[in-house]
Amino acid sequence: MPVTPAAKSRLLAALSAARPITSRAMFGGLGLYHDGVFMGVIDDDRLFLKIDAQTEPAYVERGMETWSVTPGAYREIPDDVLDDPETCGEWLDASRDAAMRRKAKKR
Repeated sequence: MPVTPAAKSRLLAALSAARPITSRAMFGGLGLYHDGVFMGVIDDDRLFLKIDAQTEPAYVERGMETWSVTPGAYREIPDDVLDDPETCGEWLDASRDAAMRRKAKKR
């Protein structure tokens, strides 16, 4: 799960332009939190957001890959979304909401 310093800086800058995201080191990568909710990871210099049945179609339409550790739970964010703070913020909100729905479903 290594993340290069350049990728970490670039990805966190793009995210922070959209929403106040926090991160924590996680097995060589980074875990991402939005409003205190774990909703994404940076792994091998790629950004993956938590998905569910409501959010996955947008990723599938664009052919975005799943994160291999937990197939079907995370998908890579498209570059054009990451480059647009307004759209990126919407996707981050959707990922946070997906994480909250998954957590509620487990209870």
